[in-house]
Amino acid sequence: MEAYCKCTKLHLPNVKTIVGIAGEPLNSPISSHDIMFLNAANWQEEDFLDAKREQQELGISLPENLVWTFTEGIEYPAVHMTKPIPGFTCQDKKAIKRQNKKQKKQAKEKRKINRKK
Repeated sequence: MEAYCKCTKLHLPNVKTIVGIAGEPLNSPISSHDIMFLNAANWQEEDFLDAKREQQELGISLPENLVWTFTEGIEYPAVHMTKPIPGFTCQDKKAIKRQNKKQKKQAKEKRKINRKK
């Protein structure tokens, strides 16, 4: 999970705090939960290089494999953010939505071709 959190910093370099949460699939007979906090406020060039090395060695969090999604909801008690997430703009969100739509369309077309074979 540490490697995934480090790779998150590669994609979102302005983010200063990263929290990783993991668990088994819902249908798993075993149940465990992991959580990790990464203080990424003072990263140096060496930290970015280390994250990039782990990303390549482990083949994780590669840009071509990522699908960005956004969810919005209200939690109890309702906490309202007064400032946006650093590094994200409305334009980024729109571009990511367009990219995801394009990827879904390509996957659908690929499945259609595969069914014909």
